[in-house]
Amino acid sequence: MGSETRAIVGAGRITPLEFEKAEWSRMAQAAYGRDRNDLGHFLSAAASLPKGGSMTLRRFDDLQGMYRAWLVANELPGAGWREE
Repeated sequence: MGSETRAIVGAGRITPLEFEKAEWSRMAQAAYGRDRNDLGHFLSAAASLPKGGSMTLRRFDDLQGMYRAWLVANELPGAGWREE
């Protein structure tokens, strides 16, 4: 993953690595492929965060939890999923 470093940006914010954003983009494509456009849009937006941009730790943790479930078991969040 190169020399990229993670930044914790003040009160409850984090800068995702480019690798993580690339994986969220890949998961978004899987969501679109399953007609889960709502989830695909959310993941695409997260993946398009500018380099050095930050997000809340809660959002990051939610995204990483979704990513791990998808990577390990090919599961996407259920149809009742909604961004908070």
